[in-house]
Amino acid sequence: MVSSIRSSFARSGRNFDPGVGFVRRRDFTSGGFSANFARLLEQGEGLRRWQAGLSGSSYYRNPDGSLETGSLELSGRLSMMSGAELLNLEGVKDLLRDVSFLPGTEVSAGEYRFLDGQARYQMAPDRLLRANLSVNAGSFYDGHRSGVSVEPVWNASIEHLELGRTCASP
Repeated sequence: MVSSIRSSFARSGRNFDPGVGFVRRRDFTSGGFSANFARLLEQGEGLRRWQAGLSGSSYYRNPDGSLETGSLELSGRLSMMSGAELLNLEGVKDLLRDVSFLPGTEVSAGEYRFLDGQARYQMAPDRLLRANLSVNAGSFYDGHRSGVSVEPVWNASIEHLELGRTCASP
């Protein structure tokens, strides 16, 4: 049995330059948490591990202490002995104001529910040539998203050198 609990805290002042720190916000305080529980199963079973998690975060405006965004996520994962994994994520995000991720795009303020599913397959790491595959689909704010990624990997030396490249759809 494996368990983990984590928490985070960050604060940014009004003079913070978001472009320097790869953060889009300024003058905020944020907090977050995650709790995960996993169980490793017996070697003879096809299922290697199952995991459940809960996480959340919130961002508050420093000038008035009002909530800017908040999120709560529930996740689950099944890992097979073959290297296959099934993952799901369900979450809620509450936007109190409109947000723009890219020029010309805008997401209206409101509560958004997310559901995302992913299937992965990872070949054994001791193979000289291998590929890792991933497929996902789900909701994203007021739309949908899906993706596929392939990661070919070459182990020039199992102990010292590994070369790989990830090719992903947008």
